[in-house]
Amino acid sequence: MTLVERYLNAVRFFLPHRDQDDIVRELSENLSSEMEDRSQALGRDLSEPEVADILRRHGHPALVASRFAPRQHLIGPVVFPIYLFALKLGLGAALVVTVVLAVITSALQGVSVPVLFDGLKAYPTRALLVFAWTTLGFAAVDALGARAGFAPDWDPRRIPDWMGGRRQASRLHDRLQAGTEVVFGGIALVWLLLVPTSPWLAMGPLAAVLAFAPIWSVWYAPMVAVAAGNFLVDAYGLVRPTRTPRRLVLKLLLLGAQLGIALMILSARVWVVVAPHPQPGVVPAETLPALLTWVNTGVAIGFGVMVVATLVEMGKQYYRLRTLGRTPDR
Repeated sequence: MTLVERYLNAVRFFLPHRDQDDIVRELSENLSSEMEDRSQALGRDLSEPEVADILRRHGHPALVASRFAPRQHLIGPVVFPIYLFALKLGLGAALVVTVVLAVITSALQGVSVPVLFDGLKAYPTRALLVFAWTTLGFAAVDALGARAGFAPDWDPRRIPDWMGGRRQASRLHDRLQAGTEVVFGGIALVWLLLVPTSPWLAMGPLAAVLAFAPIWSVWYAPMVAVAAGNFLVDAYGLVRPTRTPRRLVLKLLLLGAQLGIALMILSARVWVVVAPHPQPGVVPAETLPALLTWVNTGVAIGFGVMVVATLVEMGKQYYRLRTLGRTPDR
């Protein structure tokens, strides 16, 4: 691939899909005309440094693309997939925090349904804040990235493969997503390892009066193994972002194990019990039965959502496995 072809591919990378062919064709004609005039003036073919100098004076691919197609979005195509992934995680985390806080607050006030619903009504506000800060943060990252490395003395011969190559952004997207999964997967794994000795991480103040049911001791080790497996697969994807059949099959096996564990835990029907020595004064004794019902119902709903989410993710991974190699960017 020639230097000009890499440059045109890099410009294409920053253009809206519907305008890519027309704009790249026009730019190619302009460059060809300029290089032909320069070659005729010198009476010989241009050397690579001379071609690079013309491309450098033409401008960085991102700036050239912005002149042809003005920026009309807050978050560009490179950052958007990871933004969407982070937004989903943030909204999900906000929902979990809202539900947990609502249940705990309700339990501490005598399992009051109005208090529970008052706590749940805080979710729209939290979700809006998550959306706003996530969007602003990624917009800032995208804007800074769009302006980075655009100095007048930039070198066209150093256009990265993910920008100037035929595969374009697929590997970069995979690496960004893998990086996010590694961060959140690592946090989840550490949390899972700490919960047995610090149950307040899972139950908050209710850990003073509640305890984990025996089912957790049966499936705890498999849960840690699956979480560690997912973390290692994602970490490998961060180093080598190319999708391979072996990696996708391994991901499917881990998701299958996760689904099986979730279904087995769901079949227990009791996940939280009264602590052997509950601390007095945390929750009124007469409200403990109702509190157990609320908490166990919440656990059932949570694992039900996990089952559905796991099935959806398995479908995605299976589709990727079936379509692997059918498109040029995979």
